[in-house]
Amino acid sequence: MKRALLTALFATVLCLAFAQSALAVGITGTVKDINTGAPIPGAAVIDGGASAVTDASGAYTLAAAPGDYTLSAAKAGYLTTYQICTVSAGSSARVDWFLTTAYPAKPVPAKKITVLAWNDLGMHCDQDSYKYFMVLPPFNTLHAQVFGGEDAAKYTISYSFAKKQDSTLHTDFWTYASSFGYNLPKNVGLTGNGLSGQMKLENAQTGLFTASGIPVTPYDDDGTWDPYGQATLVVKDVAGTVVATTNVVVPVSTEMSCSNCHGTANPAVDILTKHDASNGTSLLADANAGHPHSCSECHSDNALAAPGKAGVESLSYAMHKRHDGKVSSDTDGCYTCHPGPKTECMRGIMARAGKGCVDCHGTTTTLWTSVDAGRKPWLDEPKCSQCHDAAHGENAGTLYRNSVLKNSVAGDMNGKIYCEACHNGTHAEYATNNPADAVITQTYQGDNYWIYNCQICHKGSDSETAFSGQAMHRGATAGGGGTESHTVAGFIDSATPNHPAVGQPVSFSGHATDSLGHSAIGYQWLDGATPISTAASFSTTSLTAGVHTIHFRVQCSSGIWSPDVIASITVASSQVGNVYRFRNLKNGYYLWTADENEKTAIINTLSSTWNYEGVAYRINTANPLNSSPLWRFRSVLGGFYLFSADASEKSTIIATLSRTWAYEGFAYSVSTDPSGFPVWRFRNKLDGTYLLSADPAEKDNIAATLQGTWELEGPAFYLAP
Repeated sequence: MKRALLTALFATVLCLAFAQSALAVGITGTVKDINTGAPIPGAAVIDGGASAVTDASGAYTLAAAPGDYTLSAAKAGYLTTYQICTVSAGSSARVDWFLTTAYPAKPVPAKKITVLAWNDLGMHCDQDSYKYFMVLPPFNTLHAQVFGGEDAAKYTISYSFAKKQDSTLHTDFWTYASSFGYNLPKNVGLTGNGLSGQMKLENAQTGLFTASGIPVTPYDDDGTWDPYGQATLVVKDVAGTVVATTNVVVPVSTEMSCSNCHGTANPAVDILTKHDASNGTSLLADANAGHPHSCSECHSDNALAAPGKAGVESLSYAMHKRHDGKVSSDTDGCYTCHPGPKTECMRGIMARAGKGCVDCHGTTTTLWTSVDAGRKPWLDEPKCSQCHDAAHGENAGTLYRNSVLKNSVAGDMNGKIYCEACHNGTHAEYATNNPADAVITQTYQGDNYWIYNCQICHKGSDSETAFSGQAMHRGATAGGGGTESHTVAGFIDSATPNHPAVGQPVSFSGHATDSLGHSAIGYQWLDGATPISTAASFSTTSLTAGVHTIHFRVQCSSGIWSPDVIASITVASSQVGNVYRFRNLKNGYYLWTADENEKTAIINTLSSTWNYEGVAYRINTANPLNSSPLWRFRSVLGGFYLFSADASEKSTIIATLSRTWAYEGFAYSVSTDPSGFPVWRFRNKLDGTYLLSADPAEKDNIAATLQGTWELEGPAFYLAP
């Protein structure tokens, strides 16, 4: 196999300590597919030294003494994921993994200028009515960065909403705004921004554009309730020429379900009645007189930078303490007040992997008792680094939503690109379960993943150096300052042959790169969790029949190990049939045959016409899945060959295209079960010839570099191991 690119990171993990016997048994858990929830057998969980492989149920046990560990979980076809965990004396730790499938191999849509845009929180809260009180005003914030052209200062970005141009149609906020201390024109928010306008270049160094306080509601002008409405951003250069446009979700919801506890007739009246009775206030009378109050007049609220009144509990403290025990301590309980079972604010990859509100924020009790302990609501929030390794945590002393990349492989990106630009806002981390969130990634990558492909911004970069996904974060930080990147990367140069038989030598070769020029002092190859070599290159005949997940890692002279590079090798049993490939020297056509006599005859008598290229792949004839017929056709006019395992295609060709294609009959047996190893079929757009390839590297190279000539039709058939 040609060089296998390093599979990248990101899936989500749940790390929970639980009491065991007096002796620590290490780390246990399961590995599952985040899309299907199905267990992933054969995945390797590694702590940097020891490793374990999951069984058929996706379960594993990793021996580990008490201490802190940075773990990784890897399986061919999935992105490698990292998680920190602590094993305490006398206890065991549980780490469950949800892996994301590997990035699709496809070209990036052609865009000269890239605009990455996002909402800062993943969801903003609003109210349907402000007649009685204000918890939060209509207030939404958009951020954007422009890449691929001039300095940010040479651009302007405008925003607008096609379906949300008049918020007064669905909220009475401006009727009562003066009571809350705001003298605002209709459809203008607290910061002076409206439902259309210009974004402000907030940070010239990072090129961050911001529009804050946008007074958008979850209602379209026609009354449709849409908490995931989209804003259109238009980028212009200094000449006023439009150079880019994009859409971005602006999430907002009014789903605060006070009626669950305070009655359906008029929950606001019930709330104020109880507040007045408990605190000696006259809030209901004031509201009935047309002068409602904002909660933040008395209760400090860091979300609004409101200091409140001395001696009065903060709004966050009061709300969580009063509702403690009245709602369940889980996501459903949080959805009683926060949006909500209909809105589904918690929709990001963390939620898709089973994370709930309490996994990051703690229980309702924790939320108010932590304030007693000194936590500042909205300013002291859960950290990515509580679960993810140091390479993927937020900046020191900085919230995730304000953090920037500081350990990139390409050092010129350090301090410039925001975490949320690639991963989206809190509670809505890519890839979410709401298709509306994917508008940015669909526009620039053509998929629903987070931003992983550097080429969407670095146009025309060499694919060998345009790192993606975890490579944006790889490596340790030299000197602890967070500005100098030290990256150790391993590469598998070859793993050949691709489909060996049992007992056949398989050769592996790899190398390393080090951003600081350190030399490599250690190599480690593993077959799953079993070490098989400590050399940069080696050969082995010990691989058994089946699919082998090969890991390769390299250690530099400073002691840092590279992340694992993964390759997959399928070894056939000794009962195999060879399929040979020939290439016509005159016209470039290909021929495949499993007939030993035909192979020998071509080599002995037609060597001036056909070049023997060797074994294309092997078929395990003992596996009953390899029993579907593959039929061979020869072009009457061109002399080239077509192979098909599709009975319907075969019948159609015989019935309607017999003057074009001569049916030569059964070629050999293959599998049509997708669980096997695919053999891909290409069609030449210029001359109509066909090419079969069982080599993933060859297939990817053709699809990436020869797409103007060869059209990938997909798997023609499969080879069961």
